[in-house]
Amino acid sequence: MFRPYPRLVSEYHRLYDLLTLQRYAAVHLDIAIFVKLP
Repeated sequence: MFRPYPRLVSEYHRLYDLLTLQRYAAVHLDIAIFVKLP
């Protein structure tokens, strides 16, 4: 597949991965807090 801007694409994918990991961690943190509530 032809990519005109491979550096920009890689940066975008890295940023997307970081955002996805942050959202995933936040959701699991919320679940953990919710489960620990009495």
